[in-house]
Amino acid sequence: MSLAPLLADARRQGYAVGAFSCLNLETAAGIVAAAQDLRAPAVIAFTARHAAWVNLPALAAAVRSLAARADVPLALHLDHAKETAVVETAMEAGFTSVMFDGSGLPYA
Repeated sequence: MSLAPLLADARRQGYAVGAFSCLNLETAAGIVAAAQDLRAPAVIAFTARHAAWVNLPALAAAVRSLAARADVPLALHLDHAKETAVVETAMEAGFTSVMFDGSGLPYA
């Protein structure tokens, strides 16, 4: 699910949505299971540093498969991407949210 409607519903209904840092498919499965047990939406977040050693498209496909079987809203987020190529790869792979980190760029 896209992050925007998930957060819009949370705002409307007055609840929070947890975002949980994920290291691998096993962690993602644990997040999905906990979200289902609690009947709560969640954000499965990977740091952009994963792009150096993980195949993002394959990882996204596996996590999307887990999320598709869940009966609660789940978003797939890439956090702190500092390179536009990583952002593009994540978006093409089906990440529903990406945070670009421009903190290392010059101010002006």
